[in-house]
Amino acid sequence: MSILIFCILATISIILGFYSFISLNNSIFIFLLYSSIVPNGIQFKNFIFLGGIFFSDFYFIFLLFHYLIFLLKFKINKQLFLIISSLIFLFSYLFPKIINLTNIDKYLLKDLRPFMTLIFCAVLFFILYEKKIVFSEKRLFILLNSIFISKIIVFFLILIFPITLEEESYRYLDGGGYIAISFLLIYLTIDNKKLIFKNNFYSNITLLLSILTILISTSRTVIFSLLVVIFLLSKANVFLKLFLTFLMTFSVYTLAFIFEIDRIKSTFEISRLSFYIFSRFYPAIEHIRNMDYYQLIFGKGIGTTFNIPWFYYRVAENIDPILNNIDSTYLTFYVKYGIFAIFIIIVYLTSIIRLLPLKTKLAFIITTLIMYITFALPYQIFTLYFIIFTNLISLRLFFNQKNFKKNLFIYNSKN
Repeated sequence: MSILIFCILATISIILGFYSFISLNNSIFIFLLYSSIVPNGIQFKNFIFLGGIFFSDFYFIFLLFHYLIFLLKFKINKQLFLIISSLIFLFSYLFPKIINLTNIDKYLLKDLRPFMTLIFCAVLFFILYEKKIVFSEKRLFILLNSIFISKIIVFFLILIFPITLEEESYRYLDGGGYIAISFLLIYLTIDNKKLIFKNNFYSNITLLLSILTILISTSRTVIFSLLVVIFLLSKANVFLKLFLTFLMTFSVYTLAFIFEIDRIKSTFEISRLSFYIFSRFYPAIEHIRNMDYYQLIFGKGIGTTFNIPWFYYRVAENIDPILNNIDSTYLTFYVKYGIFAIFIIIVYLTSIIRLLPLKTKLAFIITTLIMYITFALPYQIFTLYFIIFTNLISLRLFFNQKNFKKNLFIYNSKN
């Protein structure tokens, strides 16, 4: 059944890919709406992934064709240099594995996901920017709120009809949650909110639903990072900041006590919190302990895996105890790429914050760096939506700001 559902989802992505040659604007809009509404949380991984391939990957193959066609027509030299440089960097880590073909397995292929995400996001951003594809206010409202509402519905359906482990049945975080984070960070930190939605009704509804989508994740890291941004960078007055802090904290802890979520209830118990953190980081710490001097600088290379001892009792549930990452971007990247992990993290941050105003850039940097502590975001498909929708909204801000300045200049010239 899971393979059949994956094939159906992949087929729809392929159809939308062909449609992009008829109407690129409409195709991108429908694809983002469709692929974001499809539940893509950990509870549904068997339906949306097959052999390390995500169902939406097929659509991006068509976008790559659009990208290559554009390169051949206009900007082949500069873009080709960037492509070749990226491939050389990637090949330098693949080479040790390539010379020993027996080591090329599913774990090595899964390690390509962070790089595929960067390529897919860069290609889509390039197409949107060069072709000046900016969704209208109404389309953006429909897109964002359809996603948020669908995630809230999925959360309640999981509560009523549990489809996975009990510990995953009381929360729901997927690409929609990261889209909500993106919208909230931008909305709270930009000066002219009319650049996103001129209609106050659109703004208020989207803001409310984005907060609800984040709350149902019950993620302490996400909520903490957002509260840090609210206090440091938001223009809201002190009373409003305190109210938002109380509201978000109260809501999460209410859910924790209703559903008996121990990991939330024990947040302020230092001993248990320390145990949770150590258990998450332990597999990477073991790798680092066994590194030689060369590996401390260059890492163990792409394809390095982590043995998760406490997953072995869940083998019967088809949960692999060997993973490509642990719950930390910093440690995962350092074990694999050594000090060059800094470069990869900078590339990821750059892909997120380009075209954003300075204060909003700082908000995304703070939030992302905090989330990297307990999330291996580049290995999660959620990052694809996080970057894409941040770029989507930032492009709207960028082009609307340009039009605003142009209209202001024309107005002043006439007067």
